[in-house]
Amino acid sequence: GLYFTTLMGNVTPDTASFLASKLGRHASPRMYQLLKDTIDRQAKEVEAGKLSISFAPRLARYEPSIDKVIVTGELVVRDPRGNEAREIRTYELGFVTQNYTVLVDSLRVMSGQWAPD
Repeated sequence: GLYFTTLMGNVTPDTASFLASKLGRHASPRMYQLLKDTIDRQAKEVEAGKLSISFAPRLARYEPSIDKVIVTGELVVRDPRGNEAREIRTYELGFVTQNYTVLVDSLRVMSGQWAPD
């Protein structure tokens, strides 16, 4: 969970396409297209606005009641002039194992702290 959210949450115009290719390798067939489309859209926004996105995880835990990994941290979006927008961001990730590989099979992104459905 930490690896995936750290990659997904740290994007610059120079790294956007590289990160998209790396993250796609870790998506289940069910999630691959959705994840790819989301990353492609984020990459275009980052490149068009010359934005920099960084995510610093503060808490990662497994939540057995829903069989998911929860990662919460601070997300910072910076524009070329140095203006910043900060927020607490939480990722809820579900995983499956296929052919001895752990893959992301579900992903929910929330502003603020984690709260179950």
